This record gives sequence, C-alpha cells and structure tokens, in this order.
Amino acid sequence: MRRSLRRTVLLVALAIGSAVSAGSAPASAQTSAPAAATASAFLDAKLKTVRALLSQPASPEREKKLDAELGTLVDYDDMAKVALGEEWGKRSKEEIAEFTGLLRQLIEKNYKKRLQDTLKYDIANKGEEPKGAD
Repeated sequence: MRRSLRRTVLLVALAIGSAVSAGSAPASAQTSAPAAATASAFLDAKLKTVRALLSQPASPEREKKLDAELGTLVDYDDMAKVALGEEWGKRSKEEIAEFTGLLRQLIEKNYKKRLQDTLKYDIANKGEEPKGAD
C-alpha cells in the first residue's frame, strides 16, 4: 500500500504542479488577506514575503517560516481530495492523512526549489480576470 500511495502522490503532484507554480491560492488564504484588493496584489505580497525569507541564510527557523507562508497559498486537503477523487471515500482517515502529508511534502519541496531558482528574475503579473465565484 505504501509504495502505491507514494506513486499516486508523485503522479498527482506532477499533474498539478503547474497549478501550484501559478500560485493558486486556497479560499482560506483569499479570505485571510482583506488588505489585498485583487488577486495580483495578494500574490505580489506573498511573493515579496517568500523572496525575503529565501534571501535569508538557510536555517530550520527559515524553513519553518517558509513552509508556513507557502501553506497559505495551497489548500493541500482540498488538493488531496480532488486528486483522490472516488478513492477519497474508500480510504481510511490514516491513509488520507498519509497521502495528504506526502503530497504536501512533495509539492513544498519542488515549489521551494523553483522559487529559489527564480530569485534573480523579476516576476510581473500581466493582469487578472475573475471567473465564477472565485
């Protein structure tokens, strides 16, 4: 089961990696940032904070702060539920917790590496267009 679960996490992470790289924010993060009037302003503020953390020397404290900040950008529980689809209801709480934890570790590791690689580049939002209720 463990090997199958890890393989599933890897496949799911690969499939949704582009969504994470685009910085899709979970609903909880959107409502917790009332000062950001637009999605672009929200992402710009998050990017500034994350870049400031990444420019600090590596340390366990920096990693903890970085993980917390990145956790406001991705709804791992919802992502795991969507990824598992029909399997969600067939799995035990322990299996779901393990899957969600592995998915989070994989995404955070890859996301941090990508961010570290882009520190020397300017990132500019080209605009935004609301779709639906989100």
